[in-house]
Amino acid sequence: MDARTRTAPSLPAAAGVRETQRAQRALAPLRHPAVWIAAGAAAMALVLVAGVVLDGHPSWSAAEIAVDQWAGVGSSALVGVVALVFDITVSTAAGIVLLLIAALMVYLMADGTTAFVFLGGVCLAWLASLAVSLAVNRPLLELSAGHTVVAPDALDYPSTPTAFGTATVIGLLLAARGSNWRWLVALAGGIALAVSLWARLYLAAGYPTDVVAGVLVGAAVAAIYYPVMLDLVLPAVRRRIGSR
Repeated sequence: MDARTRTAPSLPAAAGVRETQRAQRALAPLRHPAVWIAAGAAAMALVLVAGVVLDGHPSWSAAEIAVDQWAGVGSSALVGVVALVFDITVSTAAGIVLLLIAALMVYLMADGTTAFVFLGGVCLAWLASLAVSLAVNRPLLELSAGHTVVAPDALDYPSTPTAFGTATVIGLLLAARGSNWRWLVALAGGIALAVSLWARLYLAAGYPTDVVAGVLVGAAVAAIYYPVMLDLVLPAVRRRIGSR
């Protein structure tokens, strides 16, 4: 019996039950895991093939530059500041702070195991995005030269900040499954992700296809990672612990 139970027997017990129920909902197996895994693998293959094709056709890049230029036409200075803040949030070390805050939110919504699974999903999406970038080797558009939030020699297909943001939102949605906060999480996460995607285009920090590919990578990794974790790894760990 721990200190909390000795000082207030009934309330901590009830709180413990609620916490366990939240974690069970967040870590519950997904329906049709094989379908999700196959869809994720297909999406990753599509991103790779599309990246190779785009890198080999400079005419596509020229057309996409026009989209970036259009996104910033006629905007006020305040709009530029908002775009820069959102882009910096997911493009630099501030993204690590954002991830830790999100992990804390997951911990409060569920438990430590759920937070660990969440962190694993986001980090894997980040690594997958870097791996695809190296495989495709598509350089940043020329407008990004001297950009304040991107390195001049960086690769931007797919957009790693976009993959990071997409994976974060998906992880938060899964952690909020069955809770009273799920609709608020969906609304806030959707708005934040949409603004961050727009900010990449407004600041000319990447091609539009870089942004789309980043969303696909984040979603594809989630479609593979979470079924494997929730339907295979965690049940196996529980069985192993229960057999001791």
